[in-house]
Amino acid sequence: MKKSVTIQDIANALNMSRNTVSKALNGKHVPIKTRNAVINAAVEMGYKSYK
Repeated sequence: MKKSVTIQDIANALNMSRNTVSKALNGKHVPIKTRNAVINAAVEMGYKSYK
């Protein structure tokens, strides 16, 4: 079974904090450039939110 992609995996790939990635994915205030980078990486890596 394939391991699920985590917020930490995205943060590591982008050299960002887990907190920044979480904020970007949850629509909190982060720069648009950061939000776009996080969303693009999440899609490319196959991140799935389990809310």
